[in-house]
Amino acid sequence: MMRRAFRPAVLSLAILGYVVAAHGAEGLNVRDAAGSVDETVSRLTTAIESAGAKVVAVVDHAANAQSIGETLPETKLVIFGNPKLGTPLIMENPLVALDLPQKMLVWRDEGTTKVGYLEPEAMANRYGIAPQFGPVTAMKAAMDRLAIAAASR
Repeated sequence: MMRRAFRPAVLSLAILGYVVAAHGAEGLNVRDAAGSVDETVSRLTTAIESAGAKVVAVVDHAANAQSIGETLPETKLVIFGNPKLGTPLIMENPLVALDLPQKMLVWRDEGTTKVGYLEPEAMANRYGIAPQFGPVTAMKAAMDRLAIAAASR
């Protein structure tokens, strides 16, 4: 009996997950990018370094999937940071370090390269930091500039 009750709940969660994935999650900024994933990552990492921030790592999720015999579309996560912006946020609430350094995802979706990131205001709200706090607004401006640079030829 419990198994029958469990099936509709699982189905409902699966449908909800599909709807959220199809429409995007709240607090995410996603845009189309010109060129390939590698070209977009190259533009992004150049823009990060030009802005005085540091690229910490580039995680190739498709290569990781391939290492276990699975296939993913090209998907790379660029992890980067600027202590001038992140440190004041961590001082405000140490738990914000769970979301820092910042990240941008570059991936192929049905033939289109995309670049996306979590809006700094959404991150701030998650940790009870005012979205108007100076480092949050500076981070928003920086993330917007980086996404534009990454997406444009």
